[in-house]
Amino acid sequence: MNMKTLAPLHPGGKRLSAHQLISLHLYLRRPPDHYRKESTDGLFDPFISILPREFDSHPLTWLIHKKMCDENELESTLLALLPRGARSALNALSERFERDSNAVIKHLVSFIRVRRNLS
Repeated sequence: MNMKTLAPLHPGGKRLSAHQLISLHLYLRRPPDHYRKESTDGLFDPFISILPREFDSHPLTWLIHKKMCDENELESTLLALLPRGARSALNALSERFERDSNAVIKHLVSFIRVRRNLS
C-alpha cells in the first residue's frame, strides 16, 4: 500500500501526501469498530485486517482526547508525566496529524462536491 498503488483508486489523490492518501484509503475501506466487519478492500484486505483497531495506549490519542475535552484522569496524568522532549515531539506529531486530517477532509469534501455537480 503506497502512493503508486493507491493514487489510481482515489481521483485527485495525487495531491495528497503518502500518509494522507493511506489514511484516506483506510478511512474509506476499513469499517468502524462497532461494525466488527472486515475490510471492504479486495486488494489490501489481508494487510488492513491485521492493523490495530485501537490506539488507546499512544500519547497522541491522549492529547487528541484532551483537545476534544474527552480525556480521562489516567490520560491526563500520563500526559503530565511526559518528559519535556517527549511532550515537544508529541506536540509536533499532533500538528502534523491535524494538518493531515484537514487535508484528507478537504479532499473528501471537494470530491463530494464534484460528484454532486456531475449528477
